[in-house]
This record gives sequence, C-alpha cells and structure tokens, in this order.
Amino acid sequence: MNRVQLRELINRNSYKRISDGETAQVFLLQNGKVLKLFKSDILLHFKSTLLNLEQKVLDSENVFLPKEIIRPNDAVYDGNVFVGYTMDLARGVNYNERDEKFTILERANLYRYADVHFKLERLMQSTPDIVYPDICTCDNIYVDKNDNIQLIDYDGFQVKGYPSNSISSTLGSPFQYMNSRKYSCEGLFTKELDKKSLILLYFLSTFNIDLNKVGNPNPYTGQKITLDDVFECINLCDYDIMNKVWKIFREDKENEYLGEDVFCLAQDYDMEVLAYPHSAKSNFYIKRLVRK
Repeated sequence: MNRVQLRELINRNSYKRISDGETAQVFLLQNGKVLKLFKSDILLHFKSTLLNLEQKVLDSENVFLPKEIIRPNDAVYDGNVFVGYTMDLARGVNYNERDEKFTILERANLYRYADVHFKLERLMQSTPDIVYPDICTCDNIYVDKNDNIQLIDYDGFQVKGYPSNSISSTLGSPFQYMNSRKYSCEGLFTKELDKKSLILLYFLSTFNIDLNKVGNPNPYTGQKITLDDVFECINLCDYDIMNKVWKIFREDKENEYLGEDVFCLAQDYDMEVLAYPHSAKSNFYIKRLVRK
C-alpha cells in the first residue's frame, strides 16, 4: 500500500469537506478520491486501547474484499504519525439520503426493500472473516440508481483479528454483546451480530419499526412492548419471518438471515403507507401490511 504525506496530498489537490463526524473529517479531493482524516483525540484513544488502526489499514490490501466494499487506497501520514487513509468515492447516495428521497409509492414497494436487503445479506455471507458492527448506522451503505450497494469506512469493520472501532447505537448498549457468548468470542464479535443487525435494519427501513423498543414500556399504556405487539402493529403474519425475529432476542438460539423470506413477503402482501402529520420528524410514515 502506498504511504503518502498529508502535506503533499493536500498540496497536489484542492479539497472540499463533505462530513465532520465525532471520529473523523472526510474530504473530497480534486483527483476524485476521498480522504478520511481521524481526529487527534481519537487517534490517542486508539493508541491507548492498543487498537492498531494503522496496521489494520495497511493489512487491508491482503484481505479478500468483494467489489461492493471500498478498500483503503493510501495510508496517510503527518510526518511519522498515521492520520488517515484515502479511498474511492462511492456511487449513489447513502442509505439515509435514499430513504429521505423516497416517494410514497416507493415507500410502499416491498420488492425494493427486499432487493437491497438481500444484497446486503449476500455480501455479509460472502465475507465470513468480517463483521459489520456499524452497519445499522446506514451512512456507510451507498445505493446507486439501480439499487446496487457499496460499503465504505473500512476502519469500522471487524476484520480478522482487528476489532471494530465503532458499533451502531441502533443495536443498543454494546456491553450486552461483549458479555454474550452468542455475540462475542475472545473479545471479538461473531457473525451473529451481523444477522441481528440486518433484521433490525430491515424492520427500521421497511416498516419504520425499531425492534430495540421491544421490552420497553409503551408510552401510552405503560405496559411492556412485546414482539406480538410489533407484529400486530404492522399486520405481519409470516411465521418464518416472525420466528427469525424472535431468535435475535434469545441467547440460546442461533440467528438466521431473512433470505428469500423478504421476497415471499412482497409476494403475499402490499404495503399501506400514511404520512403522520403530527410527528416531529418531517418524513415519518405509518406503514402497515395488507394481504393480497
């Protein structure tokens, strides 16, 4: 892998900042590449926790990655200090932007949700040595006009022996996974986390349902929200999917990918979508399945 100096990279390219997150700033360079620069306090944190982010990036050239994953191109240094890396620009828009632009008709299209979900599952199944703890954040998933997917931010993946430096807040407290035999082994996450993440993401994107609310008090009744409440809310009566969702809440059951079940659901149901005018969110929709 090429090692480049930050000063030389900046001198050769004009640049535009495209994001400023908690851990890094991201810039679009004149040469069409993307530069990810980690913040100094984050680099110090990585060093103190013995997370060798520099070596993880350098070793990426020796890791099998399918075409849907954008790998680091150059390791970037400020003197002798590793500060970031460059990567190719992803095609399309990120998952959140895509959802915001959907029309009512597109939001009702179960096949489109199924297609992207199935592609994500297939990608994760093809990379048994990689776990994606931050996949539910969605900013790292890019979708083009033909619904082809790409994943960015290699540093956030758990690759072989290198742990991830982030985990999606959608999954809830990370400690519940670190202390779980199902989701953790010798300090690293298992692929069971990917299966759960994808089910959470499917329900969140397709139905606007946060499955992590299961077990929390219902603000209207005070009673705990159950899975049966969720299924009734969206009128879901597909027992294959329901059983797979149930398993992600059980420590003694192995998770499953939804697989072809998402297409079966699209064959059996239409989606009814209603804008919710009193929501604090500008594009909040109530969704409910209607059997064909």
